[in-house]
Amino acid sequence: MPTHTRTHRPQTSARAPERRRPKTLAAVLTALLVAAIGLALSLTALSRHAAAASAPAPATPADSMATVVTVNGQPIPVREFELFLAQDRAATFQHFQQKYDDNDGANFWTTPYGGQTPTQYLEHQAVADATSATVQLQLARTYGLAADIGYPAFLKSLAAENTQRREDVKSGKPIYGPEQYTETTYFLYEQSTLATELTTTLTSRNVIPVTDAALRAYYAAHASDYQTTSTSKSVVAGPQSAPGLESFDQVKSEVEQDYATYAYDAFVARQAAAATVRIDQRELSSIDVS
Repeated sequence: MPTHTRTHRPQTSARAPERRRPKTLAAVLTALLVAAIGLALSLTALSRHAAAASAPAPATPADSMATVVTVNGQPIPVREFELFLAQDRAATFQHFQQKYDDNDGANFWTTPYGGQTPTQYLEHQAVADATSATVQLQLARTYGLAADIGYPAFLKSLAAENTQRREDVKSGKPIYGPEQYTETTYFLYEQSTLATELTTTLTSRNVIPVTDAALRAYYAAHASDYQTTSTSKSVVAGPQSAPGLESFDQVKSEVEQDYATYAYDAFVARQAAAATVRIDQRELSSIDVS
């Protein structure tokens, strides 16, 4: 299986089309990114930054494997860290554009706003995301889902995957997904895959307990997420909690999936908050984000 993975992932539950989907942390972050890109398409200034954020990882020099951040002793090289910078770039620009009405001047990235430059803000966000991703990789290693979690192993896996895809295309075999992954898209794919596997593993081993009491409490706090717009009567037995609101028993399986994702996100956040993070300021300052 792949040995380098990502944090965010697609929704893992399928729901009836008339029911509003609960918004997990991953869904909220995805929505924010989509909004940032949509705004970028309508404004000339935003367009340049959205393009940079969605572009493949830049070609990097030989020293790109120099360590810029370590998380619990796990090195994150410049080349990997640049993926997080690119991922957070559009949202950073939108943050300063909306909060400070910046006009994207020539000195945008080095101009202080409220005591912080956009470069510093972006670096902070990228370090936070890199920390979250790395603690998940470390959990994967602990629970037998990954062996070598270093970035060189990821690059080796990417090369092997693309070689196999080229061979499959040449021989006429069907492939799923793109004909070739970029470094960025494969990184995101692996993050998504591992997060889903970790959620299943940690809940099944009771590392993240999923009790009936916890499920009912989650349902009570998010009951409005299980509303239905259908006017027809439900075929599932059990009383309705309120008009247009499906009862806990009717949606228990969905609540279990949603709660598992919610609890996993919270668990990872706690792991990331407790992680020992060290930043090589010299390497960090050598990365051009403009």
